[in-house]
Amino acid sequence: SKSIPHASSPRLRTAIIKFDYEALDSNELSVLAKETVNIISDGDDSDWVTVEKQLSKQHGRVPRAYLQIDASLS
Repeated sequence: SKSIPHASSPRLRTAIIKFDYEALDSNELSVLAKETVNIISDGDDSDWVTVEKQLSKQHGRVPRAYLQIDASLS
């Protein structure tokens, strides 16, 4: 198999928060509208996506409806 440059560091998928969201428990993440976050996992639950804040590296779950996922990286 041919090695692909940069294959060891896949590009992170990102999403833009559409609405402010206030975390309701310790598994969730409070985010603000227009904030850009990295997607960690979106396959476990159809209604929730695990994201990471780009600056603070805090991570948690946010409702999928609150995210504008960058489709160009999927």
